Amino acid sequence: MFYRDWTVETAAALGLAGWVRNLPDGTIEAHVEGPQAAVDRMIAAMHDGPARAAPEPRAESASA
Repeated sequence: MFYRDWTVETAAALGLAGWVRNLPDGTIEAHVEGPQAAVDRMIAAMHDGPARAAPEPRAESASA
């Protein structure tokens, strides 16, 4: 699915590190690390997703 690749590219553009993977139920799980402002922008971007995706809101968690 394109969403995972878009997530990797977007995170890299924001200077974030981490990983993203597809889960068996079809959802995406991601872990990102970096400056809080960039993480917040990434989370907002992931809620919107790329033009070809229609992401459904899911739970998110953050740790300091």
